[in-house]
Amino acid sequence: MTGYSVHAGEEFFRQLTLAAALSRRHAERLLLPLGLTVAEYTLLRIVRNTPGIAAKEAQGRLYATAPSVAQLVKSVERKGFIRRSVNGKDARIQHIDLTAKGKSLADKAYSLTIRDNATLRIGDSRLRETTALLETVIDTLSPLSSPTPYGER
Repeated sequence: MTGYSVHAGEEFFRQLTLAAALSRRHAERLLLPLGLTVAEYTLLRIVRNTPGIAAKEAQGRLYATAPSVAQLVKSVERKGFIRRSVNGKDARIQHIDLTAKGKSLADKAYSLTIRDNATLRIGDSRLRETTALLETVIDTLSPLSSPTPYGER
């Protein structure tokens, strides 16, 4: 016996689902005045932190299907926030970079989310502990799950 309680597992996933929903709703509220969805903001942050990222790698970081990421990239590109370029060695590979407009918006959105005090009330120590636990959950569940759309409505 591993000491695992079915009730504890059920309660954990119920709380995790609730936390994810509340976190998303909170992020949507913060990003709405900027005209961004959570998925768009997430893509901008990924590209901001990894300039020239390959679209395939961005797909993996978004944990989303190829069609949903392709649609998201097209939408964000039409808005003028990113630009795509073809890899010089392999034309099948596309790289994504922020435009000046996209960088400015990503920074503004990040500033809004950092200034928001919802996570500050939790505290750095508890955030680190929770992040470590969530990484364990993700590492455990990732091999068992196929990618599901993230940020789709």
